[in-house]
Amino acid sequence: MKNRFIYKALFTVLMILNIHDVYAGYQLSEVPEYEPSNPIILSIVLWLSNSLIVFAAFGAAFKKYWIVNFKFWCSVVLIDVFASGFSVYFEFLAGGYAEDEMIGVSLVTFVVLCVYLLAPLRYCQDIRGLCLAREK
Repeated sequence: MKNRFIYKALFTVLMILNIHDVYAGYQLSEVPEYEPSNPIILSIVLWLSNSLIVFAAFGAAFKKYWIVNFKFWCSVVLIDVFASGFSVYFEFLAGGYAEDEMIGVSLVTFVVLCVYLLAPLRYCQDIRGLCLAREK
């Protein structure tokens, strides 16, 4: 894939979704009846990991490498996976879901997360190639 069109499109979608999440978070914080189901620390971790994933998607799309540390980006991907899993868990703890809805939401979350992590995994692969090339 010479021009990385898929990663450029994925970067655009991820950036729009990240901006929407921040905007929706500010809008919902003004609603007095709304209580978030996630603890605040989990919301902060999700926001940071999602922002870093958008950053990695930019790097994968345009071949820009600023943070060239393979372990760092692998840990960002793992943190995002665990934080997303805990977010779904706390959503279920809040109640209001039937058992079949929980299974459906979990499966959809897993599929979306797999697509969401394509760009940072590509970025990890590119960085690993850069690190291996520097060692030679």
